[in-house]
Amino acid sequence: MEMILREYKNEDAATICKWLRTEEELYKWSADRFNKFPLSENDMNENYESQLEDKRFFPLTAVDENENILGHFIIRYPNEKDDTSVRFGFVILNPELRGKGLGKKMLLLGIEYAKKNLGVHRIDLGVFENNPGARHCYEAVGFREYSRRNCNLKIGSWTCVDMEIILEKKEFIFPCGSETFETERLIMRKFTYDDADSMMRNWVSDDGVQNMYGEPSYKTKEDVKGLLDKYINGYQSGVYFRWAIIEKSSGECIGQIAYFLVDHKNHFGEIEYCIGKDFQRRGYATEATKAAIKFGFEKINFHKVQICVRPANIPSRKVIEKCGFTYEGTLRDYFFMDGKYEGRMYYSILKD
Repeated sequence: MEMILREYKNEDAATICKWLRTEEELYKWSADRFNKFPLSENDMNENYESQLEDKRFFPLTAVDENENILGHFIIRYPNEKDDTSVRFGFVILNPELRGKGLGKKMLLLGIEYAKKNLGVHRIDLGVFENNPGARHCYEAVGFREYSRRNCNLKIGSWTCVDMEIILEKKEFIFPCGSETFETERLIMRKFTYDDADSMMRNWVSDDGVQNMYGEPSYKTKEDVKGLLDKYINGYQSGVYFRWAIIEKSSGECIGQIAYFLVDHKNHFGEIEYCIGKDFQRRGYATEATKAAIKFGFEKINFHKVQICVRPANIPSRKVIEKCGFTYEGTLRDYFFMDGKYEGRMYYSILKD
């Protein structure tokens, strides 16, 4: 059977909605995109129309040579600042045609579409643990699991397995922001909501710590949860590089380290970090920064790592020197803080 991938048409909804025969099937294939059963043609088209305007959302339909609808899925950019990675969603095939290799065929057409028309280097998607047939299909075309998360849906709490496929690797930023790395005394891993209390105890509510790298302090659990929402949602793109710094001996979250600025075109990232006051002067900042530099070169594929510091921040300048950075220069009177101007000192280190 010939399969052709074309742009979605509003009239396709009449057929696709019939494939969602139960509320469980609605959520299994579309997650919480629609949150309404039974799904009507108008519901589906209104949902899509609200997203088509920004040109970062692409609904596609698979048809045969006679325009019979075989399957459907959407492609979207999950991160508005990243054009290198897209996410597939609402991947669904006519139930009567499953088990015949058509799902794999549709996915391969979708991957080719993303490469040729969108120029992306990475695709990810999510599949619920209770949908093993779909997962097997995704694995057959090269998707691999990179994380798991709990999804609270109207019909219950399901585990979602996030999967990705890397289309190229050598000449772009590798989407490995969810990966963990360690040193002798520290673990650098992605943030979780369980970190909230530890963060408040050790650093995120401390004006002195937060002010040193230009961030506000967070005094309530609600504020910290809002910050964690931002961090945790960022990991979906794969190119969000921010890690909790965990002291192995205590299990405490003692700070954070991040590539807060990533230049995909020129292959460099800029580090920021903070360590809680009770954990300073133990070499933790140097240990974490050296490990992040190594991760940046070996995993993310940076050509250059840079860092900046205020001249008054003598402890951080010492960390930077211990890590082998080269001083590049100072932007004079860059900051106006506490009633006076301060420069911004730049340092960098190259991969080779």
